[in-house]
Amino acid sequence: MMKSLFYFLLPIFGLFSSTCYTTEFSEYPITSEETGQITIHNRILTKFNNKTYSVLDVVKKMDMIFDSYYPQFAHSKLARYQFYNAQWKDTLQKMLDQELILLDAERIGVKATDAEVREELLRKYGPNVITSLDRLKLSYEEARKMISEDLIAEKTLYFKVYSEALRVRPNDIKEKYIAYCKKNPALQKWCYQVLTIRSEDENVSEGLAKLAFDLLKEKRDLSDISKNLQSENPNTTVLFTPEIISDNASISQAHKMVIETLNPGDFSAPISQVNKDQSIVHRIFYLKEKDVIHPPEFPKLAEKIKDGLIQESIALHLLNYMKKLKARYGFSEQDVSSDFKPFSYQ
Repeated sequence: MMKSLFYFLLPIFGLFSSTCYTTEFSEYPITSEETGQITIHNRILTKFNNKTYSVLDVVKKMDMIFDSYYPQFAHSKLARYQFYNAQWKDTLQKMLDQELILLDAERIGVKATDAEVREELLRKYGPNVITSLDRLKLSYEEARKMISEDLIAEKTLYFKVYSEALRVRPNDIKEKYIAYCKKNPALQKWCYQVLTIRSEDENVSEGLAKLAFDLLKEKRDLSDISKNLQSENPNTTVLFTPEIISDNASISQAHKMVIETLNPGDFSAPISQVNKDQSIVHRIFYLKEKDVIHPPEFPKLAEKIKDGLIQESIALHLLNYMKKLKARYGFSEQDVSSDFKPFSYQ
């Protein structure tokens, strides 16, 4: 149960997940004939709780993440180099955050059993654990220690964050749904066409618009009418648009004022309007279809809303929990020099 609930936290905290590692391997062309090598400029990055954190420590953590979630790039030094450059600061911060959680785990007595650690080792690296670890240049004890700490941190977060954050009340879900409906009201949608007639002489365009409307009363096709009017009046512009599909958000106010008075299959009477270039045109609107799109019903959104509320609650509880840990254990933020480049590729 704890394991499945933990995944609610992954997008927010990301200590043990790939969701926060979204590097795109496109900065450099990746080919099957890579000849360069990654150089790691090792040094101590920071110290906390009598532990030192070096570039190599961060690299070991990043290698575990990279090989777990990007196996298709396992043999690409360019991809690994890009991942290192993009994620090393974030990974260092997560390691420090985890150290705070482990201190709290020790205080409240949270542990990981040998059986849990062995199971996770097999899940991550398969039956050939030693071979996989050799490829990562990790000893069995190093990998075992990392996995044990991950499991302990997961358990601690469950007790300290999830147990509170997962208490979402039904009324909270209903209130969120009501707010959603207010923000996303029913949407009117129209499919229509417009006949526009323009002439230097407004009386001419007005007369042609009335003629077109009379012909429509005789059940004549609007497309044919527009072609005939244009051919018979070469000095007048007659335009008949393709189908226009608009909703409340996209339709122009001038069109909406006419369209919303029509039923499907109706034509409007000729209307005089000011065009964008400030010229006077005469238009006839034809409404083909209209529809009303209502917000999804409550049962269809309830689970999604609940998950969203849980995520929000977890984020808030986690933020407060980490603040308390930093105050309790005297943690002070230490910015690594932005000028330091721990990796190069040649």
